[in-house]
Amino acid sequence: MKGLPASTGWLWLKQGFALFRQQPGFLTMVVFTNFLFAVLLSALPVLGAVMSLVFIPAFTMAIFQACNMIDEAKRPSPGVLLTGFRKPVIGPLCKLGLVYFSVFIVSLLLVSPWIDTEAVRSFSKNTEVGAATLMQGSTGFAMLGYTMLVGLFVILLAFAPGLTYWKQMPTFKAVFYSFFAVIGSLRAMAVLVLSWLGIYWAAGMLFAMLLGRSQIVFVVLMWLNLIFVLVLHCALYSAYKQIMGAPEGELKAPLS
Repeated sequence: MKGLPASTGWLWLKQGFALFRQQPGFLTMVVFTNFLFAVLLSALPVLGAVMSLVFIPAFTMAIFQACNMIDEAKRPSPGVLLTGFRKPVIGPLCKLGLVYFSVFIVSLLLVSPWIDTEAVRSFSKNTEVGAATLMQGSTGFAMLGYTMLVGLFVILLAFAPGLTYWKQMPTFKAVFYSFFAVIGSLRAMAVLVLSWLGIYWAAGMLFAMLLGRSQIVFVVLMWLNLIFVLVLHCALYSAYKQIMGAPEGELKAPLS
């Protein structure tokens, strides 16, 4: 886990794009289905939002397993969408999902003193408070801070789903190894994330300039978001493979 040069992060990103180019349609279908399922879950009162967060590791494993099949020159099938939802793996992955849920809650609590709750309440009731007004002042900085905190924790936990599924590690052991694997390869991981952000920002600006204020720009940017999320997962799969070793197979028995 130690001694990886910073340029390794750029190599991981290139490998992520290469995996995407091999099966762009299938991988896009996987991430779009995950996104659609999460949106449908979120529509359920209270419990739906919790479930959409708890299922994040299961969603992640669908993408990771698809990447693994493509990497091994196997023909992926739609059944890969159920990778993280089959017994006995669903239980351990949902336990890991509770860690993700805790991270989101803790991050929100950390920034909550700077959020204008009255403005948020007015915005949720569709009053005269617009999104631009809501994001001004301390609330805007708080939401930026929240996004950065969540992004940091998600990267630190990036290998935990794979460790749970492929290495059959218990929840907190998977979290521990993922955390220190990322810390041990911090320079490479920083180059990966910063390079990904740079390309994502440049692509978004280019499409915005080309399409102007037309209605289609929203659809294009939404698909761009999905594709770049997918490419990041493909790159993280490549990082997992180099740091943790090749995937060894799926979980065969319940973890204690």
